[in-house]
Amino acid sequence: MEKSTDSAHIKLTDYAGFAWYKSGDACVKGFAYYEGRLYSCEHLAAFIERLSAPELTSFLAEVSGNFAIIKCNDHGVFAAVDCIRSFPLFYGYGADGRILISDDADVIRSATGSNTIPKNRAAEYLTGKTVTGRHTLFPEVQHLCAGEYINSDSHTKELSEPTPYFAYGEAKTDYASTEEQLLDELDEVHHNVFSRLIESLDGRHAVLPLSGGEDSRLIAWYLNRLGYDNVTCITYGPSNNWEAHIAKEVANSLGFEWKFIPTSHKKWAHWFDRPERKALTTRADGLTTTPHIGEFPVIASLHQDGLIPEDSVIIPGHSGGLITGNHTPSKVLEREEIPKSSLIEKVLNKNYNSWKFRKTNPELAEKLHRKISSVIEPPDYLDGESYCDYSEKWEWRERHGNYMVNSVRVYEYWGYEWRLPLWDIDLVKYWNKVPAHFRADRYLFNRYLE
Repeated sequence: MEKSTDSAHIKLTDYAGFAWYKSGDACVKGFAYYEGRLYSCEHLAAFIERLSAPELTSFLAEVSGNFAIIKCNDHGVFAAVDCIRSFPLFYGYGADGRILISDDADVIRSATGSNTIPKNRAAEYLTGKTVTGRHTLFPEVQHLCAGEYINSDSHTKELSEPTPYFAYGEAKTDYASTEEQLLDELDEVHHNVFSRLIESLDGRHAVLPLSGGEDSRLIAWYLNRLGYDNVTCITYGPSNNWEAHIAKEVANSLGFEWKFIPTSHKKWAHWFDRPERKALTTRADGLTTTPHIGEFPVIASLHQDGLIPEDSVIIPGHSGGLITGNHTPSKVLEREEIPKSSLIEKVLNKNYNSWKFRKTNPELAEKLHRKISSVIEPPDYLDGESYCDYSEKWEWRERHGNYMVNSVRVYEYWGYEWRLPLWDIDLVKYWNKVPAHFRADRYLFNRYLE
């Protein structure tokens, strides 16, 4: 799908899993919930076509769902991704000065003539698995981060700096609610989120990657609670692993079909050398991140052996731990004054560890310090709650938005749609405003599960 004006050129190439839909000057992928209504991709495109740029920004402030939207006409171009960047968009400028936007980073790289990867970006990618911020490996190619939109000036026809319409963690307030009131509200939010999920499935077969963890089990339990039984739970890994035993017990107790897909080094070696794996990873990195392809042989087996219907929708449990307080340890909340450097070191030690460079390349360590600081912009000193907030901000925008959620590219490659109910914006906003002492160590979430 292509569209051109005097100032912009749009080229969209990826139709796997979800198709792009075009209506007039609007191109849309995904689905959205807005003002109590579910908009499928086709209807969302028609709706977006009618909105002006100011109306689009108001729409983004209230919408939930997983989508990428582009609107391009003689007045300019507008593009946005959802709150977790589930459908990446890339942009740059062509040799003729026109704005370029695509869902394929290599389209932008080729059109801009980019051939050189700066050493600092190569080093960042190799040690941290991603290039942070809006950067890719090539300076001429950029991408929208989670919860951002970009538009062009109607006079200069040049792109503005990307604008955040949602920022994780910035909605926190001093909640006056009691613990029981918070639990009641959480149940109401869950009911709305999973009711919308079921509406979007429209009777199709739901496939739940079910582990021994709490997040995937919550999804399974709530589908059962709301009476949706067209479900297959899948678990994978070495034979007789402990998570498989738990998952089978959970699935059986809910009356859901359960399938175990054994994996091994031999099976992975087989798929790693296959052209399908190479085709996926060539596209899935977006010149930004190491492809997250852990489930590739599992979904390949399901698809090729006909174990699930072709129109199945896969529903993983990303990323319940982050939003419910898994990164908010109670012992850190007790601290009153933590230097910014401690936060940067935490991010650096957790995320930039693919090879040891501290002693051999202290200059790189300093550059990464500065870049991490520029992305999350913490103050010089933080209390315990702020420390956790900024740490979560990094996890949301960089690790989950760029890397973890990008694992859905595996489902798309084999032609399946997916859903991310735990990244529903209403659920994220709920947890964003829950006081830290209730989120710490997932306290409130575990009380809810009880």
